[in-house]
Amino acid sequence: MADTASPLASIKVEHQIHFTLDGFPCTTSVAGATADQLKVVIDRLKAIGAQPPTTPPAQPAQPTAAAAPPSAPAQRLCPTHGTPLQLRQGTRRGGKPYKFWSCNHTDADGNWCDHTEKP
Repeated sequence: MADTASPLASIKVEHQIHFTLDGFPCTTSVAGATADQLKVVIDRLKAIGAQPPTTPPAQPAQPTAAAAPPSAPAQRLCPTHGTPLQLRQGTRRGGKPYKFWSCNHTDADGNWCDHTEKP
């Protein structure tokens, strides 16, 4: 006998609903819901004051081989000049390594910005 179960029955469907509630962006996930059940969720969200987002939600990033590692730090900026800070490193006289962030900006007299940050 042939299998009468639909091949679509094994597919797991998850819907994400993006909305704003009291000015806060929110996302709700609804798994395995039919269209009618999804409509009930949306009607309930509207009833409590949820609004559609003003901008479309960001699409999840597709994994690529050349993607940056997830632990990459955000670019630091000099609070005075707004230029990106550069990570500097060296070795002390005793051989102990050190690192710090510094601004790469020079003024008209050739003086370097003295802003530094610890890593």
